[in-house]
Amino acid sequence: MAKASSRRGGIRSWSVRLGRRTAFSLLVVATILANIFPFYWMVTTSLKSWSGVFTYPPTFLPIPLDLSAYVQVFQTTGLGLWLLNSLRVGVPTTLAALIFSATGAYALSRFKFHGRTTVGMLILVTQMLPGTLLIIPIYLTFKSLGLVDNLFGLALSYATFALPFSIWMLKGYFDAIPFELEEAASVDGCTRLGTLWRIVTPLSLPGLTVTAMFAFVLSWNDLVLAVTLISTPGLRTDAVGLASFVGEYGTPWGQIMGASAISSLPILILFLILQRYLLYGLTAGAVKG
Repeated sequence: MAKASSRRGGIRSWSVRLGRRTAFSLLVVATILANIFPFYWMVTTSLKSWSGVFTYPPTFLPIPLDLSAYVQVFQTTGLGLWLLNSLRVGVPTTLAALIFSATGAYALSRFKFHGRTTVGMLILVTQMLPGTLLIIPIYLTFKSLGLVDNLFGLALSYATFALPFSIWMLKGYFDAIPFELEEAASVDGCTRLGTLWRIVTPLSLPGLTVTAMFAFVLSWNDLVLAVTLISTPGLRTDAVGLASFVGEYGTPWGQIMGASAISSLPILILFLILQRYLLYGLTAGAVKG
C-alpha cells in the first residue's frame, strides 16, 4: 500500500511538473509568435497586389506573389538616399554615445569628487522629461549654432538623448569590475585612459553592445527630431521618408510595407552581428567560481 501510494504521488508530481512545463512552453511560443507576427504581416502585405491588400477576409499567404510594390519603391522614391542619410546619422550617433557615455560612466564609477551623487541624479532626471518638451529649446539652440538642416546637427541631438541612459547602464557594468584589476594595470604603467581602453572596455563589451544598439536604433527610428531639424528633401532620413508615403487622398500600403521591410534590414543585420555579445551579457553572471 505504501509503495502504491508513493508511486501515485510520484506520478501526480510528475504530471504537475509536465503541466507546468507545457504551460510555460506554450506561453513562450505565444509570446514569440506575437512578436514575430507584425514583421510577418508587413512582409506578406508587401508581396500582395493592390487588390490583395484589401481582400476581406485577409489572406495570410501572399498568393500569387506580387513584387510591384518593391519595384515602385525603388523607381519612384528616394529610399536608397533615405537609408544612406540614416546611416550617416546613425553611425556618428553610435560612436558619440559609446565614447562619451564610457568616459562619463567611468568617471562616475571610479572618481571620488564632491557632488558626484548629485551629478548622477541630474543625469537620471533628464530621462524623466518628455522628449517633446525639449524640441523647441533644441531647435532654437541648433539654429543659433547653424546646425539646423544639417545631418551632423541631427546626429548630435540624438547623441544627447542617448547619453543619459547609456551612462547609467555602463556605470553599472563598471561598478561590477574589480578595482584590483585597474590597480594592477597602473602598477604596470597604464594611465587612466589606458586602463579604460585595455582593461575596462573588454570586460564591458555586453554593456557597450547594448549602448551601441540603443543609440543606433534611437537615431534610426526617430521621426520628431528629424522632421523638426531637417527641411531639405535630399537630407531626409528613412523615418521621414516612410512618413511621406501617407497621402491626403490615398496611402500605398504595399509600398509602405515593402519600404519598411527593407528599412528593417540594417537593424536586423546589426543585431545578428552583436547578438553573441548580448547573449554573453545575459549569461555572464550565471556561473561563479
